[in-house]
Amino acid sequence: MTEEGRQVQLREAQASLRERAAKAGKVRLEASVDAETKARLEAYGAKHKLKSMGAVLDAIASKLKVDR
Repeated sequence: MTEEGRQVQLREAQASLRERAAKAGKVRLEASVDAETKARLEAYGAKHKLKSMGAVLDAIASKLKVDR
């Protein structure tokens, strides 16, 4: 395999790992919160233009730390 082929394969593998990790987090979140809470978190994310539920949770957690 050429060096270029290896790099392509490595990039594809990394993208696949990121996708699986993102889906795993989403499944865990959906299993642990009720629909109303999930809707509130999604609304907060949309309002603040956050791309993922992890970013929403991090933003809320950091806001709680600052407010205390």
